Amino acid sequence: MQIAKLLVKNILKAQMKIVKVIIKKLLILTMLASLPASWLMFDTILKQTKLISATTIATSNVKHHKDIFRLKAKHKKEITQLKLKNKKKIAKAKMKERSKRLVASVPIVGTVLLLWAGKDELEDYHEWLKDNPGGSADEYVSYKTSLLIE
Repeated sequence: MQIAKLLVKNILKAQMKIVKVIIKKLLILTMLASLPASWLMFDTILKQTKLISATTIATSNVKHHKDIFRLKAKHKKEITQLKLKNKKKIAKAKMKERSKRLVASVPIVGTVLLLWAGKDELEDYHEWLKDNPGGSADEYVSYKTSLLIE
């Protein structure tokens, strides 16, 4: 009788060990199977997030550009008046910067900058001629000299 009980007990222990091993293997297989699925799901979510972000940024950029154009059109008169009002100050600042460039330049670079500054000076002269249609080059030189002295 006792031998039968021991035998049944040993059989039950062996069966429990087999069940435990099977359960462990099933858990490992489940984990291994869920890993690629979770990566695919994560990748899909990541792609959707990128797409939504790009769309949102593009939409807001378009909106901001529309706002900027609208505001520029709305305030065009004010901007033009401020430019005209501060024209002398702007020309004075440009002149100071050009003179700094010319003084600080190295001989070889200085030659290039001198030609470049000459181009800017010519553009300024043409702008000045638009504002002063009857003006001469001597008047322009005296105008620039007065800006430099100030």
